[in-house]
Amino acid sequence: MLISLERIPESSEEVTDGKHYLKRVKDMMLSELYPFFIQRIIKEVGFGPGRALEIGPGPLPLGFFLSKQTQWDIEGGEISPDIVEIGRKAMKDEDKKMRYRLEVANAEDLPYKNGTFNLVFSSGSLHHWVNPVKVFQEIFRVLAPGGTAIIFDLSREVYSDKAGFKKIMDRVRDEYKQGLLESLKAAYVPEEIYGLIEKSGYLDNWQRICFEQYHSGVSRLNQCTILQKPLRRQALK
Repeated sequence: MLISLERIPESSEEVTDGKHYLKRVKDMMLSELYPFFIQRIIKEVGFGPGRALEIGPGPLPLGFFLSKQTQWDIEGGEISPDIVEIGRKAMKDEDKKMRYRLEVANAEDLPYKNGTFNLVFSSGSLHHWVNPVKVFQEIFRVLAPGGTAIIFDLSREVYSDKAGFKKIMDRVRDEYKQGLLESLKAAYVPEEIYGLIEKSGYLDNWQRICFEQYHSGVSRLNQCTILQKPLRRQALK
């Protein structure tokens, strides 16, 4: 079931309101989605070690909890200085010995050298990217040979009928329903994401491109794009 035929960019100011978004993350994401996302990342790339980057992590990053369960050395690049400040405090409140590093960074111009990371991931930020084509170019650039990108986000195509969708939304607190619906309308479907990757100019440079859509619980509202960069070919001696 499509939430809307055409993608409608989000007009809500919720993401710029870091404290409100932090509350939503604690209420909704920590209980169900973050554990699911972490399990899926570990299944795909293992427990590390390696260097990882989270794009658009928000005020309570998925990567913060991933770092507590794995050996990945993780940092987050968040465009809003205010959200970075809120996020650093929120993480210290959760764990005084946090290993996760949250810094100000624009995903369209990442301040890292080519091939820096073995893993790049994000959750819930793709539909907010102003220039997603440029972000996909940057992801390819900063990934090391053999590296993997895992992009979780909402999907405008929900695997449920109207009655099933109502049951899902009934589990969402009233104060979050309108914002979630706006985010769903702003989300992409796999064909559109494929088009963004194609426009980036790197479609044929990825060794693997995989789209997943989920069919149970609140995860029915989410999808995942997995991209794997090929290993560098060795020259014959």
